[in-house]
Amino acid sequence: MIDEIQPNYASYSIDELEDALRHVDSEAYPQRVQAIKQELQIKRAQHTAAKQANTEHSDNEQFFKCPSCLKSISFFSKAANSWGKTKTCPHCGAHFEVRMNYVALAIALVPLVFVHRLLFIPILVAMGLPGAIGMGVVTGTAMALSMRFKKPSQD
Repeated sequence: MIDEIQPNYASYSIDELEDALRHVDSEAYPQRVQAIKQELQIKRAQHTAAKQANTEHSDNEQFFKCPSCLKSISFFSKAANSWGKTKTCPHCGAHFEVRMNYVALAIALVPLVFVHRLLFIPILVAMGLPGAIGMGVVTGTAMALSMRFKKPSQD
């Protein structure tokens, strides 16, 4: 009997594997069906892992999450508002630093200034309050949106 050449399913994309699975004769080539299914499972797992990695912040940065255990830390929590450069996670006890992401600050500040000028000032003036209060709210909001928790640098 002539040895059959086996396709290299590892080089196939997910779409190609799905197409091959639809068109392979499962009765004549049950080993190929199994190999395609295994490779498809591996490719899908890799795709999911890559997708999750692309949504994560770089350099272990997290938006109000501990960079070590990834559990949420409230903006108003004792851990996030304690004095000092290095903070301690209330869940896992790992140390983290609060850093400012200046790109996020710039992105958040522009629309918030427009909200301040068009919404806050008229409302505050109508209430008999100074419009500067609105700028304080805008600045505080922009600062909160730009805060990131990061693993401490090893200096």
